[in-house]
Amino acid sequence: MLYKAFGLQGAMVTSSVLYKGAGPGSHWHVHDARLTGFSPSATAPPTPAGVVRHIAQGSLVSPYISFTTSFAVARQYALVGVGGVASSASPGYVYEVDVSQMGVPFTFVNPLERLIAGSNGRYCHEHNGTGALLAEIAAGMLSWSAAMQSGMQYVTPTVTPELRALVFAVRDAEVLSDRSVPAAAIFRRHNVS
Repeated sequence: MLYKAFGLQGAMVTSSVLYKGAGPGSHWHVHDARLTGFSPSATAPPTPAGVVRHIAQGSLVSPYISFTTSFAVARQYALVGVGGVASSASPGYVYEVDVSQMGVPFTFVNPLERLIAGSNGRYCHEHNGTGALLAEIAAGMLSWSAAMQSGMQYVTPTVTPELRALVFAVRDAEVLSDRSVPAAAIFRRHNVS
């Protein structure tokens, strides 16, 4: 693997390729990034709260663009979009981005580092559920199995948006960019269904 450091608190991409999935009807399905490149939808300063909104709350107006180091994750996102389920007649797209063509210095945001740095002394991974809670969060569930608490009572766990963002970022092997990615760095687009 190609190892490149891009200068943001040790933000490192350990692959020369990143992926972005675009389901039918989504912005990057309708707009061909091979012609335009990828640009964030907002120009707000990048913050830990912005990372949480982008990852855990699905904000459509964000200073970040999500990529993944996993083709399989990008494909999952490409299979379903606002326009429905991908099919041979309307496939989803998985874009491949050549990291070496993005210009120097190009910084990536490691969402885990950004969330931890923004926790202000709290444990951003804290919860009061069982070990199964992480799998429930990763599956996208919005209600979680009750867990035994001190006093022998079952209580629905408390899950913060920060914890959801951490779990989603790990689940999706997510890497963020807060800058535009040039069209020249996009070297392939796969049709998937």
